[in-house]
Amino acid sequence: SILARHLEPALAGKRLDQVTLEDVQSLVGTLAAAGKAPDTVRAVIRVLRTIFRAARASGYASPSLDLRDLQL
Repeated sequence: SILARHLEPALAGKRLDQVTLEDVQSLVGTLAAAGKAPDTVRAVIRVLRTIFRAARASGYASPSLDLRDLQL
């Protein structure tokens, strides 16, 4: 799954409220450098956005983290 294959290894050890835009941008760079297709990168970010949306609504993620600022 996207969560197990890409997100957990990239963000291991961080709570959602500790994840920064730089962390996510680094993940995008790592995926691109590994030759992942643009559709794969977008799918990973879609899953991450969904996780953050739910986490923010529950108070578990920083409301200031805006993934719309992400450079794909």
